[in-house]
Amino acid sequence: MAALRDFITGFPMIQWLDVPGLAHPFEEIGFPSHEHYQQAVRQYLRHNAHCSARGMQDPLSWAVLTMNAGRMVVKDLIAQGLIDQQSKIEEIQGRFEPLVEGMASGPPLERIEQLLALSRAGLVSFAGPEPRFEFDALAGEFTVSSPWWIARGTPPGCCANR
Repeated sequence: MAALRDFITGFPMIQWLDVPGLAHPFEEIGFPSHEHYQQAVRQYLRHNAHCSARGMQDPLSWAVLTMNAGRMVVKDLIAQGLIDQQSKIEEIQGRFEPLVEGMASGPPLERIEQLLALSRAGLVSFAGPEPRFEFDALAGEFTVSSPWWIARGTPPGCCANR
């Protein structure tokens, strides 16, 4: 894998598809406040909407289309008996199919724009990764928080919906 990355860096017009980075866009970023996180998510969604609006002019859209086409080829190979059961279970069902499904199952552009509008209006707040939902019986309300905020020094409960 490292050799392939080194090879690709020799071609600046080619970019590495960072699938883990796409799945966890803020993993390496700390935020000084809940509001900074909200702004980062809105910026991420604006970028996502821009890329979505570009359609097939967007490199990520082409990558997803290519993976979908590859999935059809793989299904053909399975039907022909050219892929053994263990590879089918471990590699295809265990890794390839979830990757392609996850990449190809995002919301349509209109929904991204609607979510952005709700966030700007203060009606939607992004809790963060791995949300924890609780019910405070004494206060009679639900709360949501993210362990990422605690790990990064943001006060717990900062994301509570009250």
